[in-house]
Amino acid sequence: MYSYMQILNGLKKGIRNNNWRGLNKTEKAFYKASLWYARIHGKILNNNIVSQLTPLFKKLTETRGMLLLRRGYEVASQMLQSYEDAKVFEWAPDLKMWLKDIDYVRWLGISAVTFGNESTA
Repeated sequence: MYSYMQILNGLKKGIRNNNWRGLNKTEKAFYKASLWYARIHGKILNNNIVSQLTPLFKKLTETRGMLLLRRGYEVASQMLQSYEDAKVFEWAPDLKMWLKDIDYVRWLGISAVTFGNESTA
């Protein structure tokens, strides 16, 4: 369930952190229509609409730090998988601890976003 204020606050935050520009025209139209409907009726209860609105709400409210951390975890999990297969941890056991360290994961996310590559390995 989403109330009118939740949807409005998501829109405001998305505009403020510039995520609104990342949505395509269809997503923007759907979000605006949902906002209009919630304004009239107070809230949205339909499960289908809520399930389609949830990813848009997450996109809009995602901050830069959350993005960096999510990308870092993606890169770290890829590295962990590929290095397990290549048996890299046999000669570099500390690397496994690094891949679980939050600061190193954040650095991986920054590297992935800054240099535009998903795998920095």
